[in-house]
Amino acid sequence: MANNQKLELTWLGKDKEIKIEPRILVEDKEKSNCKNDPNTENMLIHEDNLLALKALENKYAGNRDHFFIFEVSTVDENPLIYHYTYKKTTIYLAEK
Repeated sequence: MANNQKLELTWLGKDKEIKIEPRILVEDKEKSNCKNDPNTENMLIHEDNLLALKALENKYAGNRDHFFIFEVSTVDENPLIYHYTYKKTTIYLAEK
């Protein structure tokens, strides 16, 4: 006879809805690639995954099929040096 036991994580307030505060995206002109490609809609966002997606929700909800999220880590805040500790996030937007 199969034993169908399940494990579950529980904590106080688990059943309460989490309210995420809205975020505003602010462009960093020093890190921006828009001067090389002014028509681009590409973005590199350094933020927690859920907070970054919430910041994109108002503008892109319903007009994008995919959001690609890639975990990368940086050294000395240089986004070109990647390691496998997964501390930063890159989100790519796909046209619908």
